[in-house]
Amino acid sequence: MTGSATTLPSTPLLLSRRHGLGNVLMLLPWLRQLSRGGIDVRLATEANWVPAFQGLAPDVFFLAAPVADAIDLDQASMHAPPTMHRIEEVARLAGVSPSTSPCAFSAPDKWREPWSHLAGATVFAPEASHPARSAPVGLVNGLSTKLVGRPLVLLGIGSDLQLPADFDLRGRTSLQDALAIVSLARCVVTMDSAVLHMCTLLDIPCLALFGGVDPRFRSMTGHRLIAVTGRVDCWPCNKKEICDDRYDCIQTLDTEGVLAALDELPGITEREIRQL
Repeated sequence: MTGSATTLPSTPLLLSRRHGLGNVLMLLPWLRQLSRGGIDVRLATEANWVPAFQGLAPDVFFLAAPVADAIDLDQASMHAPPTMHRIEEVARLAGVSPSTSPCAFSAPDKWREPWSHLAGATVFAPEASHPARSAPVGLVNGLSTKLVGRPLVLLGIGSDLQLPADFDLRGRTSLQDALAIVSLARCVVTMDSAVLHMCTLLDIPCLALFGGVDPRFRSMTGHRLIAVTGRVDCWPCNKKEICDDRYDCIQTLDTEGVLAALDELPGITEREIRQL
């Protein structure tokens, strides 16, 4: 860990984070380092996520039920616009030092074996749960059309949007399956969503399409990541969203510009942030 010395709590450090899979994935490196540093840290989260988290980080204690006296991270950050990385935000709330170094995790072999035929594929997660993070249909259709045959695997939340793909697995995988598929990928294209944080955890090269949130609040310098957004004067607004729901920062991205960034992705060794 970095920063000032941490005083080890005499009682367990109880945290609760249930909102947003990506929010929890971002915390796993920090939770692991706290645990390895001698802090008895316990995270209460969604029950259906716990098996995957335990498989990734067996040295961290996860709870599938609410815990009395836990620091409620959802409540604490619900209405606050992002001003720092989630790890720094949570570390301040918990009163311990943050970690600013990426920490790679591995998907267990038993998760990966059923998906071994997808090794070396390009994974594309074309949807996100909020319109401020969702690319226009023309862009995702154009990207899918260009990427078919690599082979292309579609991953993420289920959708009625029909897109070209070699394997369309949207809405058809467990969290363990999704982590395994990402771990096997040659590279990943995603929105600012949980799939981005799967990539940074597993050290998989990622091209992330961002809306108004500053990528520095969602990633670290050592991640193999190209974060792209549209070239607009109001970026980053960090959820202030003063554009009357136009979201020009993501709506103005074009297929060729994104593909050009993707071509550079294999050589990326640390985070780059670009306005296209």
